[in-house]
Amino acid sequence: MRADRNLAYLLQYEHVAWYEQGCVRILDRRIYPRKVEYVSCRSHKEVAQAIADMVTQSGGPFLAAAMGMALAAHECRGMGEKEALDYLKKAAWTLSHARPTTSARMQSITEECLKEAEKALAAGKQADLAVFEHSLARMEAKYRRIGRTADYLSDLFPEKGGILFLGILLWILIKRRYRVFLVAAMALMILFGISFLLYTGWFLSWTESLPARNFAGYGLLFSKLLQTWLPRYGVEIGENLRWFLLLLLLWIWFRIRKKGFQHFLWASAFSCLLMPFFNFRVSPYFSAIFLFPLPLLFRGLLSRWGKRTAWLVSLFLMIVLAAWLVVMKIEDGAQWLLLIYPMLLAIGLYWVRWWHLELPHTWSDEIKKFQNK
Repeated sequence: MRADRNLAYLLQYEHVAWYEQGCVRILDRRIYPRKVEYVSCRSHKEVAQAIADMVTQSGGPFLAAAMGMALAAHECRGMGEKEALDYLKKAAWTLSHARPTTSARMQSITEECLKEAEKALAAGKQADLAVFEHSLARMEAKYRRIGRTADYLSDLFPEKGGILFLGILLWILIKRRYRVFLVAAMALMILFGISFLLYTGWFLSWTESLPARNFAGYGLLFSKLLQTWLPRYGVEIGENLRWFLLLLLLWIWFRIRKKGFQHFLWASAFSCLLMPFFNFRVSPYFSAIFLFPLPLLFRGLLSRWGKRTAWLVSLFLMIVLAAWLVVMKIEDGAQWLLLIYPMLLAIGLYWVRWWHLELPHTWSDEIKKFQNK
């Protein structure tokens, strides 16, 4: 039984990159899952170009490079052994350097394929099939290793790990152990710096791919919803709203620059909630970022209602669960909920600001303060 059996569509070998009869088919991840299309490559140079153009992403380029080597072995049929090896060495260099951020790993993969092709040529066998079978066996071993690791790690996590994580964040806020966030931020910055020194080009490639991936990815775009609701004015409203929200964020961050850590946390949480309205795609995978404001909201409830907070939090979670069950029966319901959810959380955060953080209690208070100057 193959290791990719019953895995997600884009994780199955045929739907990542696949060599067959002198052609490599690569699933176009730039438009999947909105469309399911494949890029067909008839030469290893076309495979290298597809890798460079971000047709395949994540772990896909590694399998595509291996399948590209099988295609290169197919191209050099009829050549002498020495000539074929020279051709394959050039193909290995072309494929391994198709994307600079992964060239080191790709080079080790193409070198393995080159050795398999050399053995097949010396034995008088079909080099393309030998490279293909080696690549497939390598993917099988990789998937099984990942599966064993996942089984081991899943046994270590508690069944309610997400709730435990939220509880830890709430405890940090209640006990005011804010240094935990500073230590985490420092560790993240150190890891970021190390990765940038080791692979200097990854950040630029990643940022260049973001707009295309966001536009072609899975989920709802706020601008598309506006165009659906208001075909005539949707684009203008979306642009004006983004500029307004950007100015609002700048004003908020300007106001809290001399405040305490809780004000900084509030501004960060509010900024996260506005991301969908800056035209980032909203999908169930996006929902993790909306967990960030919850501890701050629960902390405000605890400050306002004390022991009754547990009942209020339970009621809140029940409402969210009920809404989720309802909208799941509607087409694109989950994405719709993930647009409504940040709106409600933003209202909750403004309540926290008014009650708990003691910034201007209302907009009218701020206007009166301005008038009295």
